[in-house]
Amino acid sequence: MKGLVVIKSNGLLRLITAAFVFCVYLGFAGSASAAQEPLTAPAATPTSVTLNWTAPGDDGSSGTASQYDIRYSLSTITDANWGSATQVTGEPTPQLAGTAETFEVTGLTPGTTYYFAIKAADEVPNWSTLSNVVAKATEPENTPPAAIADLITLNPTTGSIALRWTAPGDDGSTGTAAQYDIRYATSSAVIAAWDAAIQVSGEPSPQAAGTVQNFTVSGLNPNTTYYFAIKTADEVPNWSSISNIANGITSELPTTPPAPLLVSPANGATDLSQPVYVDWSDVTGADLYELQVDSNVSFGSLVCDSTMTATNCNVAGLQGGDTYYWRVRAHNNVGWGDWSSVRNFSVVCPVPAVPVLASPNNNADNLTMPVTVSWAAVSGATNYHLQVDDASNFSSPITNLTMSGTTYN
Repeated sequence: MKGLVVIKSNGLLRLITAAFVFCVYLGFAGSASAAQEPLTAPAATPTSVTLNWTAPGDDGSSGTASQYDIRYSLSTITDANWGSATQVTGEPTPQLAGTAETFEVTGLTPGTTYYFAIKAADEVPNWSTLSNVVAKATEPENTPPAAIADLITLNPTTGSIALRWTAPGDDGSTGTAAQYDIRYATSSAVIAAWDAAIQVSGEPSPQAAGTVQNFTVSGLNPNTTYYFAIKTADEVPNWSSISNIANGITSELPTTPPAPLLVSPANGATDLSQPVYVDWSDVTGADLYELQVDSNVSFGSLVCDSTMTATNCNVAGLQGGDTYYWRVRAHNNVGWGDWSSVRNFSVVCPVPAVPVLASPNNNADNLTMPVTVSWAAVSGATNYHLQVDDASNFSSPITNLTMSGTTYN
């Protein structure tokens, strides 16, 4: 702009036309165009902070500025570190000088103290000095992960049970949670009460919401019912409520098979024909059976000692009239089980063949006394019964003897 300047020299006054240039700086603290109210941070959420201030002008405190530069940092902001502070996006367009302005800075970390400052610029742009610096802490995270609702058990062994579930989120059902707490008990009431339940070690890290996760709980007792539940936490940590309770039963320890039940012949059966058919019950899981038959209940001189996959057997070669004892045991991949109870039977004694008379010849006459009679031995015979009579119907035998030999005088 141009103006008149009065200069006094040697007692004379002169009017000089001069040109002046004025530079206007928009700003806050330390500026001629400082805001009427300082920058404040009246509110915060876990992930945002609300800033309030009064709009400066374009020229000092009048007019309308052109743009804002809002920045934040984890330490106080100065002119020296302004360039390294994080600039927000979406700053509002400045309003007329003196207007109350507000802006929400989002994307922040819960429970963290941040420092904020603003600069304003005109259309050139001429930038203001740094505003006052305001500190504000975001609220702690207060939305816990959703409770797991689809926990199941599967693949039990003698000492472990596998778990499967769908990962919840960090906030409800979105994002990724920070940790799991998996617990178990042998009582549904204990797991529901939670604190007295046993916490496992080595839980997996949560995956993104919706991911199917698996974990095997080991160190369990065989043949035992267990109840399982999970809680999930975010980084605060905010803990979810307890999941659904799932239960599973560990497998029994492998054992030898039980003793078979003997079916036939009945205990004490007599006069059985050979071969004698013996039968016993199937045993679950058995891959072999052992049959023993002996004429002594101590099974010290076995007549039969056979292994087989069948549950029956024909036993032959037995002595007619004798009593025999028999028993059976089963085998699996663990080993031989106990012997069954002991039964006994006897086989019929076969009728021996008719002896063939050897001497004297039929109708022999004039024999010298004593007369020697003889006959052929009969296979399997133990005794012979000899009769001599003078009547063909043997009504009054002269000799009526039992003997083991095959001759008699």
